[in-house]
Amino acid sequence: MSEVTPSPASSGSETSTSDGSERNASNQTMTQGAGCIWCGRGPVTKEDAIPQRMMKWLLGDNKRALLGVAHRTGQDEPKVRPMRWIKTKAMEANCVCGPCNRGWMAQMDTDAAPYLKLMMNGWNIPLDNKAKQTIATWATKVAIMLTYATQDYPAIDDAFLQWVYQQQKPLASARVWLAAYSGGLTGVTFVKHVMLTDDNGDIRHDENGIPYSGHLIGFILSMLVVQVWIWEHPVHEALPVPFDNTRANFAHQIWPTGIIDLVWPPQAVLDINGFYAMTMTDPEMVKVCLSVTPPTRHR
Repeated sequence: MSEVTPSPASSGSETSTSDGSERNASNQTMTQGAGCIWCGRGPVTKEDAIPQRMMKWLLGDNKRALLGVAHRTGQDEPKVRPMRWIKTKAMEANCVCGPCNRGWMAQMDTDAAPYLKLMMNGWNIPLDNKAKQTIATWATKVAIMLTYATQDYPAIDDAFLQWVYQQQKPLASARVWLAAYSGGLTGVTFVKHVMLTDDNGDIRHDENGIPYSGHLIGFILSMLVVQVWIWEHPVHEALPVPFDNTRANFAHQIWPTGIIDLVWPPQAVLDINGFYAMTMTDPEMVKVCLSVTPPTRHR
């Protein structure tokens, strides 16, 4: 399968229905601001998509990160819009309740932090199944929060959310990869809604007319690149991820964990072009992304 690059859109745009609620590409109403996406309770609070303490490690006092969004808007001639630097406080998702935010979600941050800090600083560390599941679960939580922090982006399916909430791990159909990075930029995030296509460039559908599609979320944390894939529709979760094997030469797959322990970092190291290739960004978008000048980092 190949994939069609969706049209990039500013995270400040909105698409509303007649009743004022936001809907995703499958006509599902987004739950942001209504009730907790995990437990359904309210009121909701703001959750940092990437925890502030980790952003502090990355950016010092700069407090600005690079955000890119790509998803289908239904336009016939989509415009390429540049990635942009935003305040890290703007990378918040208003979709979880206080008990979830301060409870098990905060615990995921605490559990993953010792691994992440070593990996972000380039240390060689073993990744056994416990480490892989801890990091993959945290990465999936962050990926979900990044989609909800992005306005006008398709909502993650509720069945997937409930599995993460109840089981404290991703579904086996999800994928989480880790890659090493030496490109200089950090705090870069790319949220992408992928529509799979046939050889003619037409969007593929299953026998029930449901498009094959999913969410591909990647972000750079210093010397660490994290990427998460989530199928958009639960009916497709038994299918193989179409680009699963293409990352084998430069990234570690840590979810599903498999049976082989890994050693971080992998031999291959990505530069910024490699990161954009990993997020399957089209050449025109890469040209725009590379033109972005990072602000001066304060130390």
